[in-house]
Amino acid sequence: MRKIAIITARFAQFISGGAEKLAWDYAKILSLQYDISVFTTTAESYITWKNHFREGSIRENGFLIHRFPVSKDRNMKRMNRILSKSLVNIQNNDIKLESQFLNEQGPFCPTLVEDLIKKQREYDLIIAIGYLYFPIVKILEQIESKVLVVPCLHPEPVLNLNIFGKALSSKFFYAFNAPEEEELYWSRFKKIPRKSAIIGTYVPIPNSKKTKILSSRKVAISIGRLDPSKGYSLLFEYWNNFKQSFEGEKWDLVILGSGDSSIYNTDQVRFLGFVSEEIKIDWLNKADVLINPSPYESFSISVMEAWANGCPVLVNASSAVTSGHCLRSSGGFAFLDTFDFTGFLNLISQNPNLSEKLGKNGFDYVQKNFKEEIVTNKLLNYIEELINC
Repeated sequence: MRKIAIITARFAQFISGGAEKLAWDYAKILSLQYDISVFTTTAESYITWKNHFREGSIRENGFLIHRFPVSKDRNMKRMNRILSKSLVNIQNNDIKLESQFLNEQGPFCPTLVEDLIKKQREYDLIIAIGYLYFPIVKILEQIESKVLVVPCLHPEPVLNLNIFGKALSSKFFYAFNAPEEEELYWSRFKKIPRKSAIIGTYVPIPNSKKTKILSSRKVAISIGRLDPSKGYSLLFEYWNNFKQSFEGEKWDLVILGSGDSSIYNTDQVRFLGFVSEEIKIDWLNKADVLINPSPYESFSISVMEAWANGCPVLVNASSAVTSGHCLRSSGGFAFLDTFDFTGFLNLISQNPNLSEKLGKNGFDYVQKNFKEEIVTNKLLNYIEELINC
């Protein structure tokens, strides 16, 4: 059986994060036909990188997981200070400064890098998932074997650093999550990859749609980490503005996801924290709309989960990826400003038939493009092509 290694900063079945879900899904799919080894760290939290899982190798769910300890915890203040210096004058950056940032970005795990580089010839293909983190960049800088990069690119300021342009070489194969992500690679790096494909990942589609519970109050939900880069400050500002309108009085906003809600100055929102899959699906069935305020997305699992459950979406127009999904699916709206935000929610509030139609369009889009069988076939065919080329 041919062997594939997957590199990812964190790895566990129910860990939060789109790239993390994708890594788990790809390992699961590829283990159907290949001998899969996952090279990852013992960290669970991307905020601290504190060692959490047991160091060493273990076989689970049909694949071998090699976990390496992180040598130091993450200091976000120091990392952000170095990043700010690095972004001031990128063209003339000292590569040492960017290297310092990468070390602080973490997870700082040199033993993972050393072990995979030493064993690289044992594998027919190496798959690197993500682009931001120390192990990925260091391995891509040194690797000589056949590599597929699934970068999960976002048009965020850090992408402009020179270290990423050098690491994300056109000599590698690529798998992108959306056409807009592939376009971002071309526009940022002015490179044409050796070979590329658009695959994404899958979301479960219910066998039957639950009957929506009718209520006098409307429900908006948002699913994700309460990270400032995910657009939550903007969401709460716009939500507070919307609540002052007549229609706004009829709505509740519920946030499902990990993070510190105390940093946001709002009393108009219900924070539930990280919840089980069952509770999340229940809320998707209660919701009249899912809001994804993030300007930085390479796919958006939460949008796909909403559509899989027939729920329309409202996304940040600054995200080319989620806006593109809405355009292709006719399953939701993209807001440019607070007036758009209020207007679209008013439209959904006053037109239940429109809301149902948007949800149905989104469901059809997921059914056509992101069912498990469809993503499985696309991924397996592409991997076989890469191994044999």
